[in-house]
Amino acid sequence: MKNRALRITALLLSLAILSLSLFSCGFIDISIDFGNGNSDNSESYKKTLTFDSFDSFSMSYSTGNYGTGKIRNTEYGYYRTVKNEKEKAITLLAPNIDEYVTPLPGSIYNISRISNIISIEITYKTDESASVTYGNNASRDNSYTLKKTNGKYDTVKVETRDTSFFSVNSGKSSVSIRQITIEFKDTPVNQTYAEKPDNYRINPVTFKGKLVPGATVTVPYNVEFIDGKCKVISYKTYTYHTIDEVINDPAIAKSVSLTDPVDVAFYSIAFGTFPVNYVAKEDYADAYVYFKEDTRCFFEYSKKNGYASSVPFKTVSGNVVYYELDIALDGKYTSSNRGVGRIVFWKYGFNYSGYDDNPVVLYTDDHYSTFSEFTNCGSWMNRFDAEFFVVFDKHHSETKPLLNTKKEELRLFLFVFSCK
Repeated sequence: MKNRALRITALLLSLAILSLSLFSCGFIDISIDFGNGNSDNSESYKKTLTFDSFDSFSMSYSTGNYGTGKIRNTEYGYYRTVKNEKEKAITLLAPNIDEYVTPLPGSIYNISRISNIISIEITYKTDESASVTYGNNASRDNSYTLKKTNGKYDTVKVETRDTSFFSVNSGKSSVSIRQITIEFKDTPVNQTYAEKPDNYRINPVTFKGKLVPGATVTVPYNVEFIDGKCKVISYKTYTYHTIDEVINDPAIAKSVSLTDPVDVAFYSIAFGTFPVNYVAKEDYADAYVYFKEDTRCFFEYSKKNGYASSVPFKTVSGNVVYYELDIALDGKYTSSNRGVGRIVFWKYGFNYSGYDDNPVVLYTDDHYSTFSEFTNCGSWMNRFDAEFFVVFDKHHSETKPLLNTKKEELRLFLFVFSCK
């Protein structure tokens, strides 16, 4: 009896410690389904994460903006999303421009990895079809169409597999969301990587000689590949300009500005510098006098972690240099509201077979979650996952990756993510 009493006391103490740990660490509010009670299911119990309050999302711009918010300890991002207080929902706005390669819809998506998502249930309303994209990396290669609901809210459940990331996106019309419920199995999952692109890139055309105002470079703008052979359909010529030219003749500012990601990529690689309307942030106000709404910022970086670790960047004397050039996807841009579009210009190129010594350009339209490499002929290669989110074991003092889980042990998981 004494031993039994000691065991019961120890069990109660363990439960109390577990409850205190959950309370103090603020873990997600979840419900747990242990299946049919067999011991073999202890590693694959189900959890549900339901959220219908978006108070942590600032959404401070009435036209929609980019931002992040935390719901029950899981980080989410949103783009072109506004609150609908009357209907107690959020509204994902439809794309409002067509001139860019891949205009972004309004969207809400998870940034923290949610391992083994098995279903996504959404209560929504839309006048046109919308979509749910999902997958085991930030590329989210699978898609499900949300049909129009004829002016009233409807609920649909999307069954998934091998999924850790999802995004709900508007279509040709806005979509309002009242609730999202994620069902998942909190077990370790290996991060998958986007497949190697199956489209083509060519080595870039660059300017040779002394770089002076008026220098030009003609590049293959539209290329067709047949049986591994390249045929140029059309060319485009870019001209190098300086800020002194614009100061002396402000009337040319509009014609020499470049804002489309394809044009920015071509120009930057061709001349090894950026279009004249791109300036350092501290010079934005002065440049705006000339370039107005076409004024853009660039930023220099030398970090080797974050998304830099997802590409084979080349170093010189152990150093890496790359630049971010802002792309205004929604047509509204200031130096303090930069949006989510970026060109990333790798000065020393890539240390990989098939690459020469010229710079390499990547493009992201979802704030570093995925990237596409420039083909150097007017298009972008397949997206690849840029941010690698890893599940870590909370009970280790160091951030040790959790690779194995004992079946008889109930573990808690902390989602570690990269913040920019």
